[in-house]
Amino acid sequence: MTPFTATIIANGRAAWTGLFLSTLFCCTSAVAQGSGRLYDPEPPMDSGYLRIIVAHPGGPVDIAVDGQSRVQKLAAQQPSDYLVIGEGLHTITLNTRAKGAAPISKAFTMERGKAVTLAFTSLHADASPFMFEDKGNTNKLKAILTAYNLSAKAGAIDVIAASGKTKVFGGLAYGTSASLQVNPITVDLMASPNDGKSADAKFRVEMTQGGTYSILLLPGDAGKLTARVIQNKTERYAGSNQ
Repeated sequence: MTPFTATIIANGRAAWTGLFLSTLFCCTSAVAQGSGRLYDPEPPMDSGYLRIIVAHPGGPVDIAVDGQSRVQKLAAQQPSDYLVIGEGLHTITLNTRAKGAAPISKAFTMERGKAVTLAFTSLHADASPFMFEDKGNTNKLKAILTAYNLSAKAGAIDVIAASGKTKVFGGLAYGTSASLQVNPITVDLMASPNDGKSADAKFRVEMTQGGTYSILLLPGDAGKLTARVIQNKTERYAGSNQ
């Protein structure tokens, strides 16, 4: 088994005036809100952060890293928290819980200090997930908003203000992501496939200062585009036994 290394990241062009500060984000820390307690140990300096999502509709999955259970019953189209992972080569295993289904294992190399999202758009044994290097937030007065296009049928997608007048992310291709540093406001948006045939997906984003947020553009029922907004979180780190 060889580690997959295809990192697919596209910085979409944004022309959002008035509502958001249209500055592409380029920092690398504080990717998610922590879930720990005051006296929890700090993750080792050689750690990275990994979260996993199964993008297509279906049943829950269990996730193991190097044979150790890390997430149980992760719902389809719901990302895990960022898991604290040591740098180096690891084996990520997904168990679909379906009767007779074999576990799906992939090799993954974690880099120190990086934050990565693995998006599985299929649970076939030979399918490779998309790998996104996620960006963090060092400006505590702003928020970070990242959109991920995980809907193959939708093709390229625009994310625009619900009024239809202001574009946030333009032409976001399938299997890519784009990030913006923005003012932490509440705003109604919609995702509009460029094909002009598919229905728009409308959603609301509620942000606070210093937060990082994900817009997951996903395949829904009958091929319809759906959008899910998540505030990024990191698991509680309790020690080196994780």
